[in-house]
Amino acid sequence: MEPFVVAAHACLLPKDVPWIHNGKDHLEFLQAVTWPDEVVQQEPGCSTRFQSYTAVSAAYAVALVAEKALDALDKGIKQQKVYSWTRSQTYLDKAWDHLKLREWAQRDDRGNGLPVDGTLIERSFPPEMMDP
Repeated sequence: MEPFVVAAHACLLPKDVPWIHNGKDHLEFLQAVTWPDEVVQQEPGCSTRFQSYTAVSAAYAVALVAEKALDALDKGIKQQKVYSWTRSQTYLDKAWDHLKLREWAQRDDRGNGLPVDGTLIERSFPPEMMDP
C-alpha cells in the first residue's frame, strides 16, 4: 500500500522471475505517486512510525491482494504481472497537497457519466517493459 492508501499493488511473479531485477529493487517505480521525503513510506511493524489511513481504506488493498493470491493458488502464475489499484486524483488531493498521480495511473475520474474513485490496472513486469 502506498501512503494514505492512494494505491495498492500486487506483483505476481513466477518462481524464476526475481523481484530484484538487474540489481534494482523496483518498489518506487511501481508506485502511482512520486512521494516527497516528508511522507513516511517505511513502516516497521508496531514501531514509532504512523501511516495515516483507516481500516476501511486498507480493505480495498487487502481485497486486491487476497483476490490475486487466491488466483495464483488456483491457477498458478504463468507470467509476471503487476496489478495496481489506484484511487482518483480527487482522493489524492484530499490526502496531501500538491501530489499528482503518475501518468500510467491517471485516468478520467468519470466512467459512463458516474464518478469513478478506484481503478484496477494490469501491467507487465519487469518495469523495463512498463510505461513509467
